[in-house]
Amino acid sequence: MKADDAYISIYKAIGVNAARLRSQQNRSQTFVAERAGIDRSALNRFESGKYNPSIEWLCKLADGLGVPVVEFFSGLEVAAPGDIARAGACGTAKRE
Repeated sequence: MKADDAYISIYKAIGVNAARLRSQQNRSQTFVAERAGIDRSALNRFESGKYNPSIEWLCKLADGLGVPVVEFFSGLEVAAPGDIARAGACGTAKRE
């Protein structure tokens, strides 16, 4: 998997988590977007894995959902410190 593919997978995974959190609250995209102060179409693209949000945008969305921002990353696997990791993977660094 290329680094770009890894990033795309992460965007999709956090978008799916956000959609799940929103659905669990029985909230529409419009409601959450208005509450968070973000664009509804951006939320739709994010939940579909087609939008790479800023940290600020994720924080606004988390506030709109009433959840900690780390909830979007629930279930993602990350390399532990000291693990061998390939360069270019999100949250990892090349180690020798």
